[in-house]
Amino acid sequence: TLLNDPSYIESARVFAGQILRHGGSSTPERVNWAFQRALSRSASEEELSVIKALYDKHWHAYQQENHSAQLLANAGEKERSEGLADGDLAAWTSVARVVLNLNESISRY
Repeated sequence: TLLNDPSYIESARVFAGQILRHGGSSTPERVNWAFQRALSRSASEEELSVIKALYDKHWHAYQQENHSAQLLANAGEKERSEGLADGDLAAWTSVARVVLNLNESISRY
């Protein structure tokens, strides 16, 4: 439910827009910004490597599948931020979905 529910997809899309707007210019900066906001810590080297590979995979896929990128980049009712490319927003939405669904994000210790 948390990964595929429409409200969680929309939340991830909005978070992805914030990552793109405020997270810096490089993938590692953006991943660490997302981790700081969601988990109050930086990503480990292993997490950074896995998330970067995920981002690269999804970014390349959304460059080939523009219609899929458009659907994800416009998911939900909240208006999207202006000036963000569909493929970029969709790829970062995939990353945001993972970060928001980490056990650390959804469970209390």
